[in-house]
Amino acid sequence: MTGDKRIQDSPWQGRIAVLLLLFALIAVPAVALGGTDLPSNTTEPTAGVPDEIPPSIGAEENGTPEPTPTETVAEEVTPEPTEQLPEYVYIDEDIANLGAGTVIPSNSNVLLQISNGGNARFNDYGNNTYHFFSPGQSGTQGMNALHITTDPAESSGQVTFSSDQAGVFYLTDTGGRGWDDDGILMLAVNGTIPDSFRVTIKASGYQWTPVLTGTYPTFDDVTYVPEALNETFTKDDFLYEPQIWRPCAATNYPIFDGQDMTDTTNTFSILFIDLNAGILGANALSQPSFAGQSVTDNGAIKVEYSFENLPTFAAFDAYAYTVSSNQGQGIRWTNRRHRPAAP
Repeated sequence: MTGDKRIQDSPWQGRIAVLLLLFALIAVPAVALGGTDLPSNTTEPTAGVPDEIPPSIGAEENGTPEPTPTETVAEEVTPEPTEQLPEYVYIDEDIANLGAGTVIPSNSNVLLQISNGGNARFNDYGNNTYHFFSPGQSGTQGMNALHITTDPAESSGQVTFSSDQAGVFYLTDTGGRGWDDDGILMLAVNGTIPDSFRVTIKASGYQWTPVLTGTYPTFDDVTYVPEALNETFTKDDFLYEPQIWRPCAATNYPIFDGQDMTDTTNTFSILFIDLNAGILGANALSQPSFAGQSVTDNGAIKVEYSFENLPTFAAFDAYAYTVSSNQGQGIRWTNRRHRPAAP
């Protein structure tokens, strides 16, 4: 583990491969149960998706990965949305040449495409995108509940710097709602990505039929899925670039802790990965049905990563999706930076 100075002084300048896991430290619930709902989303989101994607897919293409023979996977049912999904329009300048210099159109109220080979687990719009952040969210909402940690027992997370090309981390939730239906991983790679670049991501965690906010999935209704995702991504899977900020309810939000946001030349390429599993938080695990039961990794999503030919600097960030929440349906949470960005 290294300090912040090493990250700022050497990784991308000295071309030393360094991996940064962005872990939030604050464990204050982002959403308190019984709180006031935010206004319904009436603003059309912009979209950063390729124009060759059809507006809808067949019902048989449900986006759920086929289980391996060693997996036991309950049949996954996605309920109807609890509110009307935001209408969206394709914007030509946003969708042309995706992956060849497409900047994310907006920090929020935006549809962004995942890079998985299969369909999105919750394919609300039929084009393998997720809706990131409601226009009704303030710049401080959605950044207290979701964390990345190297130990699922330390659910509040931490900031970790590593030169390891392979490792493990976990996505946890400390919010009042108590669960997230799906986890999305963002990977950002600094500078030029070589053609030989590879990253393999494995994810394991729980799946369940989504429930309404204010209620909880029961122990009998959740199924642990080892390797809910096992996929290798290449240079061509980075659909968004060049970026110095990432999606968030707040504008101009840093990709990594201590990032110098005034340096607009130090850019990243970004991809989003559907982990095909949800997160059970402390409030869900404290329900009577979980009493005395064994829960793998304290309900967290386990993420295993392995890089090949990473010559520069990479950063992971986490996002969480729910069908039902006080902020509406979609991705409404991300991990929070530990300290302000560099001036």
